[in-house]
Parts: sequence; structure tokens; C-alpha cells
Amino acid sequence: MSAAVLLAVLLSQISPSTTPPAPLVSAQSLLDAGRLQDAAKAIQAYLGDHANSADGHYLLAYALFREGNARPSLEEFAKASALRAPRPLDLQVAGCDYFLLEDYAKADELLTLAAQGNPSDLTTLYFLGRTKYNRKRFGDAARLLAQCPASAVARNYLGLSLEQLGRPEEALTAYHEAIALDAN
Repeated sequence: MSAAVLLAVLLSQISPSTTPPAPLVSAQSLLDAGRLQDAAKAIQAYLGDHANSADGHYLLAYALFREGNARPSLEEFAKASALRAPRPLDLQVAGCDYFLLEDYAKADELLTLAAQGNPSDLTTLYFLGRTKYNRKRFGDAARLLAQCPASAVARNYLGLSLEQLGRPEEALTAYHEAIALDAN
């Protein structure tokens, strides 16, 4: 996700009359540049002076998720959730943390809430579809993954789901679509 897109999402989640604090915008830029540890340090420094910043804790949870540190990310999610209710993007990150920890039931719960809050977010739909696939709920997985037509990985998992449902012709079509997308 680009800096502009993520910042727009963050801005849309904050009340219209406020803008994110400059240190968090700078930290987001570091995240977008792939400087994950620098971003985490910047956010932690901000939280040193603003311990009750829900946005700061949610952004740190995201930074930790990006680093692959699911448990510390979830700890930050818990701190942030105590300060304000999570928004769809926050739920998506926590759901993905649980996915990484292979707690697919909890991932399903949070990603479902994220999808209800933002039903057009293809990233959430993809991860929810993957979660349903891992939970062997192949019909639900296929329905969700079919909504992600521009993703080779989603089309591949759609094919796998359709195979499990005993629909080999449709699975083959999904696999061909995945190959064509991957070639592009």
C-alpha cells in the first residue's frame, strides 16, 4: 500500500476535523520506504510523550506486523483498543497477526469485522478468504477470493477452494487466470 493510499485511509478513519500528528505522518513515510525499524523507533519515541495516543499505538501495531512481530503487534493493538474502538484497517492488521500465529478462528473473527466495516477492501477480502480456506470453509473462501480478480495469489487460492468443492473446471479456469495475472 502506498504512502498516499495509507495516509488517505488513516485520514478517513480520523475525525474530519483532525489530521495525524506530524511525527506519525513521518513514521508512516518511513514505513512506506521500508525502514520498518526506524519507523517503529519513531513511533515509540512519539508514544513516550503521548502514551494515550490510540493512533500511535495502532500505527506501532502496524509497524510491528510489517516486521513480522505478531505478538508485540497484538499487544499494541490491545493498548490502542483500550483507548478507542478499532477501525477496519486496525482490525485487518490484528486479524493478519492472528493469521500469522495460525489462530485462524480469531483471525476469522477480526477479518470478518474488518470486512463488514469496509466491504470493498480487497486486501481484507483476500486475507479473510485465505483464513476461510485454512479453516476448510471452502465455499466461503471461494466466494471471498472470487471478489479479488486482479490478484494471482487470490486466483490460485480460488482454484484450490473450487477443487475442494469438487468443481474442477472452474478451478482450472481460476488457475489459468492466476497464471495470466502472474505473467503480467
